[in-house]
Amino acid sequence: MIDKEKLIDLFTQYEYETLYVKDGEYAVFSSGTSMYPAVEIVKLSEGCDSSIANQKKDYSEAGYAVRICEENTIEDIEHYLFNWFFQVKETNRRISAKYEEYTRSIMQAYVFQGANVDSSAYQYINIPFSIEHNFIDRKEFNVGLLDRIRTDLKKDGPQLIIVEAGAGFGKTSTVYEILKDYETVEKNVRPFFMELSKDRIAPTFHYLLNSQIDANFKVRLGSDIVLHNIKRGYIPLIIDGFDELLSRDLDNGEMDAKFSKVETMLSTIADLLYDQAKVILTTRKTAIFAGENFYEWYQQLSRHGHNFEISRYQLGNPSIQDWLPKHKLNALPQNFDKISNPVLLGYLRYLDDNEFNSVVASSTLTKHYLNSILKREIERQDLPFNIQEQIVILRRLAAYFAGFDSTAFCRSEIKETIRETSRELLESHATAKKDVKSLSNTLTNHAFLDRKGDSNIGFLNDFILGTFLMYAIINEEDSFFDDFLRGASFSILEKSILAAAVFDTETKNLFWEQLFKRCSINSILGFWSDTLLKERTIHSFSNISFDGKNLYGVLIGSSESPINKCSFSNMVFTDCVFDFNHIIDCAFINCKFKSCSKEGTNFKCGFYGCCDLDNSSFIDIIDQTSIEVEQNDEKTLIDLLKLYFQVDERTQRMRMISRIKDSFEPMSFKKIFALAESNGFIVTNGDKSFITKKGRTYYNDNKL
Repeated sequence: MIDKEKLIDLFTQYEYETLYVKDGEYAVFSSGTSMYPAVEIVKLSEGCDSSIANQKKDYSEAGYAVRICEENTIEDIEHYLFNWFFQVKETNRRISAKYEEYTRSIMQAYVFQGANVDSSAYQYINIPFSIEHNFIDRKEFNVGLLDRIRTDLKKDGPQLIIVEAGAGFGKTSTVYEILKDYETVEKNVRPFFMELSKDRIAPTFHYLLNSQIDANFKVRLGSDIVLHNIKRGYIPLIIDGFDELLSRDLDNGEMDAKFSKVETMLSTIADLLYDQAKVILTTRKTAIFAGENFYEWYQQLSRHGHNFEISRYQLGNPSIQDWLPKHKLNALPQNFDKISNPVLLGYLRYLDDNEFNSVVASSTLTKHYLNSILKREIERQDLPFNIQEQIVILRRLAAYFAGFDSTAFCRSEIKETIRETSRELLESHATAKKDVKSLSNTLTNHAFLDRKGDSNIGFLNDFILGTFLMYAIINEEDSFFDDFLRGASFSILEKSILAAAVFDTETKNLFWEQLFKRCSINSILGFWSDTLLKERTIHSFSNISFDGKNLYGVLIGSSESPINKCSFSNMVFTDCVFDFNHIIDCAFINCKFKSCSKEGTNFKCGFYGCCDLDNSSFIDIIDQTSIEVEQNDEKTLIDLLKLYFQVDERTQRMRMISRIKDSFEPMSFKKIFALAESNGFIVTNGDKSFITKKGRTYYNDNKL
């Protein structure tokens, strides 16, 4: 028997008016405007078909569009309404077109002479990843990323799934694969995909959410019914590019970034995380989701009865073994085995064998790739611009993007910007058939540019944007852009540094020099610039946190570039040399070392949850910490455990190792922390650490 009150509440949510309820037989609800009135007749029991038929006839003759609902449970009736209002089958079918558009844009980078490829050749490449469930449980995997996210989406209760990766390293490709899962779903689920890189003008995330609901859902009821169904789990919410909304003082990796500025965005998301809600958000790696403030925010919601699970996925660097077939791997020179840039790996993957052998024999892989596309554009679009002239036009456009801290503009603005920034080039090649306006229009269709949404255009991917911004920074003759470059944000400069890292040594050196001359570089970017471009630290660094990148063959620390009280988390060091005479009181947390060596004998650093990938004794040699209990250790241990409580000494808190270590003398902290961990008083997850039940008992029994 259907509960009458629940039935009325359900139809009320969809803004139906209750016209008539005949207990045990049927209920009648009206909807629509006076011009297009509609009626739903809900069958409440068997044996009333004739009565319903009469009602249908009467309402039809009165001009109503009549539908009869014969579902026999509240849940089935809810599905019936949802599928009708959101046109689930038809809407989900359109996902295939969206997916094909995305894969086309990716494969566009590989359609050139020497490559036989089209969008149908696109293949999602597995990448290594780690999962962190509710902050504590962290595991690493080499395969199975999509299946594990799908499993999280099927869990009971509200789920927040965070997918983190470096710029251009698989976040968007991953969620497009998840989105594609729904293209054949015909009922009860209709995903909502938000691409924040295409809409950055909204003043708040709450406003942005509602504006994109209006744009994506043609439902006359407005945003409330969409938000309701997000909570019910019928509309999985996928937010791609959460970091696009972060202000530059939050995403720069500084230890003292103010969490309050991102908390309002997270609170808007948390307001949706009830019942069966499933929310996926992607972001480049930031300090936000690894910090104490995020944990405290989550714990505070839990203490007030707002419970949801958080699964945080961190994507690693792609492996060249996953991208290339065996015969190409065998043909690679030794210096190619460190390539992890997806764009270049795709380039090598889709080259035919003859062209592949020619390219890998060259020392300028990246320039070879760029020139192939630029040369093809001359033929494909009948461009009058040679390769160098195309680079000039695109680097000026990239500088414009950097100046306005954006990754996409409307097509008309792109055309106007090309005309204004490269007018002399356009005028020198203009003809009666192709004037300046026509040439600028043609250039908006360049292979290195791509449609972003319905009307916006941006660079093909982060690597391409970063590459042409690198060229803009190197070339001082474009002095018109000095102010643009000086004001470029952390995120867009990071794209350029990561892109430049795969170029030849001469280009990297030129870029490094101009980067510090023409741009505002903070300490985080300074470190990545030094290590990725110069392969050694050149500047000094203090009280900075570095996270989540792989470094190869880097000399870290020197008398000219001392490193003090910094933390290195979730990093992989390969063939690196550490000068520990000038690396003082630093913490290495959940880091991996392979074929690394040391200089100096002054070891004043801590290693927490680190490992040697090659089973060497690198860590053991430099981190010989005795955990024998001395007479004054018990008080210090209690002082350490006290830090894991709020001021009430009852409410627990998560603590970052890189922060609490500064409350103790360095060698004392190493010993006491190792003692607490070995006794099971605390557990760690990367830079995070938590007190255990055993630790709470010990503290309460021994505190003064």
